[in-house]
Amino acid sequence: MARIILKQLLIFPKIQLKYTAIYACVTLAPILVLMACHSYFIHQLTRVDLSIEEMSLIRQNSIELNIFIFVLTSIFVVLISILVTHRFLGPFIAIKRGLDSYLIDRKNPNIKIRKTDEAHSLVAQINEFFEALETK
Repeated sequence: MARIILKQLLIFPKIQLKYTAIYACVTLAPILVLMACHSYFIHQLTRVDLSIEEMSLIRQNSIELNIFIFVLTSIFVVLISILVTHRFLGPFIAIKRGLDSYLIDRKNPNIKIRKTDEAHSLVAQINEFFEALETK
């Protein structure tokens, strides 16, 4: 099921995955810095009078928490960035299909996109262009 959903969302896989990687790097870099600071502060606990077992337990829990937060954030960032790029690239697929349809049967394709997609003004201008061609 996840494969079907990804296949529907990845309309331009090369472009979407490229921008997903860029977005993930920019978003996850501060999280890695915060995790490093957290590890540093845990390391500083050696100055506190704790037993070796307590320190070991604190370090282990800290590592597990950092890994959990990083994995969860990574999954969230990747999914959100794929959804965002889908919203931007969806209208271009609709425009391409409309142009292909026009080239085949020379009829006004009347391109339609979802209300949540971007580029409504561009699609409206293209539809006006096809209407003007049809009236001439």
